[in-house]
Amino acid sequence: MVDLKNIIQALLLSNNKKMLSLSEIKSILPEFSESQILKAIGEVNNDQNNIYTIFEVSGMYYVKIKSIFNNYLSRMHHQNQIAEHSKIFLETIAVIAMYQPLSRDELEHKINKKISEDIFFQLQDLHWIKITVAKFDSKEYFSTTKEFLQYFNIASVIDLEKKLNAILLDNDLEVVW
Repeated sequence: MVDLKNIIQALLLSNNKKMLSLSEIKSILPEFSESQILKAIGEVNNDQNNIYTIFEVSGMYYVKIKSIFNNYLSRMHHQNQIAEHSKIFLETIAVIAMYQPLSRDELEHKINKKISEDIFFQLQDLHWIKITVAKFDSKEYFSTTKEFLQYFNIASVIDLEKKLNAILLDNDLEVVW
């Protein structure tokens, strides 16, 4: 029998960087209880020999390589760093910042483009956005974090529009507020 920890890691790794909820994992693995699944997730995270950590964001789980490997991974991804802050990346964070909280549908409507899951993962990895779920409609809403404000040296929301316009102009972009 395959170990539950390995099954959960395989599910999360093969899910194309999309997050899975506990109920989704449970529906895939009906032979295991939620407590067994949560225990296995905890064991994965406590295993010093494992290169992955399983993160939970608003009840959704995803797997990420442990931060101790960042130095090595950054060497490999050095060329991709400029691409990480693509036009759509900058447009996405700018619109989230100006209209927060904002659902994905509202965001894509304002930008008039479909936004890749990778952009949301990058923004979450940078700790620039957080996801909240509204009780009245169960939708996910995006908003910026203190880390976002700190990174761009923005003291308050009042300074936000001026700073974002400068960033967008530097990157030859324009968003109509």
